Amino acid sequence: MLVTENVRPAFPTLVAALAVLASGAAAADVLIPSSAFSSGKNSAEFHSDVRVFNPTSSPVGFTPIFYSSDAAGNVLNTVQMPFVSIGPRQQLSYNNVLQSLFGLPIGVFGPIRFQTTGTLLVSSSVNNVNGCGNGSTSGQWLPGIDSSQALKAGTLVQLAASANASSGYRTNVDFMNPGTTAANVTVKIRKGDGTLLSSAPAPIAVGANGLVQKALDDGSVFPGVLGTTDTNLWAEFTSDQPVLAFASVINNGSGDPFAIVMTAE
Repeated sequence: MLVTENVRPAFPTLVAALAVLASGAAAADVLIPSSAFSSGKNSAEFHSDVRVFNPTSSPVGFTPIFYSSDAAGNVLNTVQMPFVSIGPRQQLSYNNVLQSLFGLPIGVFGPIRFQTTGTLLVSSSVNNVNGCGNGSTSGQWLPGIDSSQALKAGTLVQLAASANASSGYRTNVDFMNPGTTAANVTVKIRKGDGTLLSSAPAPIAVGANGLVQKALDDGSVFPGVLGTTDTNLWAEFTSDQPVLAFASVINNGSGDPFAIVMTAE
């Protein structure tokens, strides 16, 4: 399941993400590494809501592009919409952006690129509109990230895994490739004290503009994690091409998730 179980990064993560956005250079691409209009476990239905804010005193334009991705990180379809202009100190709202902006039906997921003519702040939330199977809403906040912030080496902290399906936690890790050359990402999972818990036996391939999501307890990807009960795990990754990375940590009982955004090594 991709990009679906996703909000609420810890406050330091939020501050760091906003700092990245504020420091982004003008006329640079801003990417939402993951968006969804899709179904999930326990009758879940995931919608991505997006806000685009112009913090400047002049109009700024952008061209929105969606890359529909498969589970292997390959782009199946590219949808580019017409140029949009946003006035100074104004914000545009796109609830369920893949339907409202791109006109797509349920069953799609992937990254969104905003090709801009100036500085824009972009944020998104991925919301389960049928949380816990009872129609409540839960979700996770995910920042738009300047493409120049992609990394060849970084960490994802505060990860969790548990064998308890009702009261424990599970984690999905995601890698988005903003470039035109396929990326190969090597990932190691470590305990809090630095002890190596798992090393992916093969690099994770991510196609150009593609998105890959892997479950931390998937034994074929991260052998040795399945059955672990530990909420103090972290991951280190290296890649032959710059990538954007984040993780979703989900409470097994409530389905409530929060996002962890990459930090540089």
